[in-house]
Amino acid sequence: MNNTILVKITMPSETIFEAQAKMINVPGTDGVFGVLPGHVKLISKIAIGCVSVFLGEQEKKFFIYEGIAQITPIEVNIVSEFVVDLAGQNKSDILNRIANFQTELEQSEKNSLETKLLDDAIIKYNSLLAFMGN
Repeated sequence: MNNTILVKITMPSETIFEAQAKMINVPGTDGVFGVLPGHVKLISKIAIGCVSVFLGEQEKKFFIYEGIAQITPIEVNIVSEFVVDLAGQNKSDILNRIANFQTELEQSEKNSLETKLLDDAIIKYNSLLAFMGN
């Protein structure tokens, strides 16, 4: 049996991360679960939280705002509309991003698609900010 499992974390527009890992922790809707090489096939909804990918001695963390995890014995595919690599993130930058979205929101046409997208972005970045506060 192989001692690593391929991990792919993607958003509709891009692949955020791809590497061989020793283990992955995923925030499922029923709680965090671990995935090791050889895991049984599984499809799970992902809750808001942190996906931890263990690459030997290194751990990579990604904030995810819901999604789907497809798991096979050799691969983990995580798909979400909102994924942020937590390395190098700071609260000040996130607060600035939220403020910029709020400014754009105030200037956008009410009940437009742009308004809905900006509202959605503000909600997701506020969730990231709340997560980082823990």
